[in-house]
Amino acid sequence: MFLLFIILVFLESSFLSVNLLLAAILAAGMIKIDKSLILAVFFSGLIFDILNVRLVGVTSLFYLTLCLLLFLYQKKFKTKNLFYIVIFGLVIFTIDNIIFKQNISVLMLVLELLGLFSWYELFSLFGDRKKLYG
Repeated sequence: MFLLFIILVFLESSFLSVNLLLAAILAAGMIKIDKSLILAVFFSGLIFDILNVRLVGVTSLFYLTLCLLLFLYQKKFKTKNLFYIVIFGLVIFTIDNIIFKQNISVLMLVLELLGLFSWYELFSLFGDRKKLYG
């Protein structure tokens, strides 16, 4: 997971404007939050801040707060529900765009939601396979 997040940090810092790292963090957090995910989120946020010449730790704090919200609401809502994924994803992507990019683009939100669905399906597939074969 950590290696995937680092690759996404470098891709997003260099030439992607779609926030695929946040989509991957959301998808992984909706499936299962554990210590390795928290560490990967923290360090990927730090590296992202360093590469984008931002105040170091702000993105990590945002991502860790997101993981805390996902952890707290994982038992209250059905996180496997499509409605939950869309609404929670739209809210988080909108907040991220307002805080870090200072603009909201409908096209960007749609692309980020597509990234969220893609990562969610990919992580679900590998999570089920790990349960079946591992």
